[in-house]
Amino acid sequence: MSVPRSRTLIPAAFANLSQWPAPDEEVLNEEILRIYRPRKLAVAMYADGVAHEQITAATAIPRQKIFYLVGRCMAGGEDGTIAGFRALVPWKRLRGYERRAPVVHELGEGSGGCAGALSQLFARFPEVELHIRNRFLGTGERSVRVVRISYAELHGEFLDQLRSLGFTSEDWPFSTKNCGYKSLRQFCIGLLSENATRWFSARSGEEAARRHGVGSGRRSLFPQLRGYGACQLDFHKVDAASVLILETEDGGRLPVPLARWHIGFLIEERWNLVLGAFVALEGNPSGDSVLEVVESAIRPPAEESDAATCPLTVDGKVFPIQIMPEIAFQGFGVLKMDNAWSNAATEVVDNIIRTLSCAINFGPVKAWWRRHPVERIFGKLSERGLKRLPSTFGSGPKDTRRNKPVEQAVKFEITIRDLIDVIYACIREHNEEGNEGNNFSSPIGALQHGLNRSDSGVFLQPLPIPAQQDLKLLW
Repeated sequence: MSVPRSRTLIPAAFANLSQWPAPDEEVLNEEILRIYRPRKLAVAMYADGVAHEQITAATAIPRQKIFYLVGRCMAGGEDGTIAGFRALVPWKRLRGYERRAPVVHELGEGSGGCAGALSQLFARFPEVELHIRNRFLGTGERSVRVVRISYAELHGEFLDQLRSLGFTSEDWPFSTKNCGYKSLRQFCIGLLSENATRWFSARSGEEAARRHGVGSGRRSLFPQLRGYGACQLDFHKVDAASVLILETEDGGRLPVPLARWHIGFLIEERWNLVLGAFVALEGNPSGDSVLEVVESAIRPPAEESDAATCPLTVDGKVFPIQIMPEIAFQGFGVLKMDNAWSNAATEVVDNIIRTLSCAINFGPVKAWWRRHPVERIFGKLSERGLKRLPSTFGSGPKDTRRNKPVEQAVKFEITIRDLIDVIYACIREHNEEGNEGNNFSSPIGALQHGLNRSDSGVFLQPLPIPAQQDLKLLW
């Protein structure tokens, strides 16, 4: 048995194989795994200093193939690190194709044998590539650009530019049947992976550019590590008409129809627990309403307040602060809101930070999906409660549930108090209903379980006693 050769192919900096990049074996089929696993074992045995004969006996991989596989693992990957175990996946290409041979093509033939011809052309004439990028993405040009230029028009400009550079009918792309149209179109589509924001903005508009990050798998800057780490605040326009009943001096009842009003929610992001809510009888929520929402979640309601009891719940209680008195004046780390004027007002931001000592994150403009938990709860509560009433406005003018909502509200005397009770009952139902995101525990059950377990990372963090006794949130 020969002595193993020095393991110089694996530098000391990469001696720990557990840190090597590796493919997800769960997604590899049986045929690929049958080849990949012996290769991985052979590289691991090589790194451990096992003799080559033993590696070959265990994996059926010859000596020279072992050196080849280790060298592939040490090659640079596309992400700036070594290829690692990813290089052992059968038919895995470590680098993109680069054409080196000149294109030899007969006039009028198809595109066969021309792989990499466009990249080769761009390497010779970088100004051609720059022109294509600028025209397609609408950047880098001082003259008035064509909005959303078509592939056909771009291809025509491409051929005109090549003609001006001295290309003849015997040169690629003029020697092919489609004159390189397919290759140019694939290059333009490939720009999506390089600059997705610019690509969507130029091809589909600004709204598409804002939305292209939805579902991209990017992790949040504020990960949901534990309860009360981050909360979300937003207002919802009530989707049902209501009336205000005025009593006259002679005892009469005068129903006054009201336009849509708003209700603000504060939810805990980790468990989607609704912590507080406030009814804002305003056309647009004000800064006072924002502060009222926050206070409803931290200060227990007074016994005489409207939020103290709800006739549609079993015990009349609505919010977690009523069910669990120990979380009174509980603080949180981050408050996420949109960029509405009421949210961004100086007095609102200052009062919240000074009282709760939390960070405020407004997020990108017009990106409601960054606060999808609170938006989802709005839709859920509306479907369960308000949209089942005869005075509902529905989801829009064409919704078949919509049937003269204002007249229905007057007919049945559906008051604001009635709608508030329905909303509060739906909040209590949501907080006590199990869901898959909480491992089929309810949001309030998950909170209680977290507080009872010291290793959960959830703990009481109440405001200082002086702040509780003299809460200046609404000053």
